[in-house]
Amino acid sequence: MRILVLEDDENRQEWFLKRFWQETVDIATSASNAIEMLKRSKYAVIFLDHDLEYQHYGSDSRDDSNTGYAVASWLAENARLQPFAQVIVHSVNPSGAPRMVSALSRTHFRAQHVPFVRLRETRIGLTA
Repeated sequence: MRILVLEDDENRQEWFLKRFWQETVDIATSASNAIEMLKRSKYAVIFLDHDLEYQHYGSDSRDDSNTGYAVASWLAENARLQPFAQVIVHSVNPSGAPRMVSALSRTHFRAQHVPFVRLRETRIGLTA
């Protein structure tokens, strides 16, 4: 199974790599990097964070082109490229995460919001 993780925090990246050590895990640290990976490969599961730069943390301002929202929007517009992907928004951003799920829910994606702090404790049923 191939998994894409959009995450800028190195500790969280390491957690994903350890958690899914038997799978192929691609790590993207920016929205543009994630979109390039989505153009090149098919993923069974896509984990998306919202805040990808230090100035995003705790900010209410929208920086849609440099956050995970850009990836969610791109996925919604290009759904045919990832037809079977399960999308999990693991962001803890209280306004950004619901916007991302909403953008994805307008298409066929099975998107859900599981904040990272709960992701560690939740048994996610990943399907290939």
